[in-house]
Amino acid sequence: MLMDYILRFEGYDVTCKLTGKEGLDSMRILLPDLIILDWLMPEYSGKAVLEEKHNDITICEIPTIILTGMAETITLDSSYPCGHIQIIEKPFDHDSFISLIKESV
Repeated sequence: MLMDYILRFEGYDVTCKLTGKEGLDSMRILLPDLIILDWLMPEYSGKAVLEEKHNDITICEIPTIILTGMAETITLDSSYPCGHIQIIEKPFDHDSFISLIKESV
């Protein structure tokens, strides 16, 4: 994955999961500093992951970046009280992506 390569090159420790369910399970165990979430995923959509994250006190405060090719179609529920959420549209610029990560952690 390009994102994985970019982040490792920049010195970040990265854990990648292929599905939203795997991602949620991993978040609850690893408690990462930042979650980078694709909006369209198998098993759980990005929206479903955010809803579960929102309801789990152990992970709800973790900042989240949503990657999507459909940024204009995403409406985030304004009731999400915890965690900082940013959206970045694919394809993304490497420098903008890294800057957003640095701002988020």
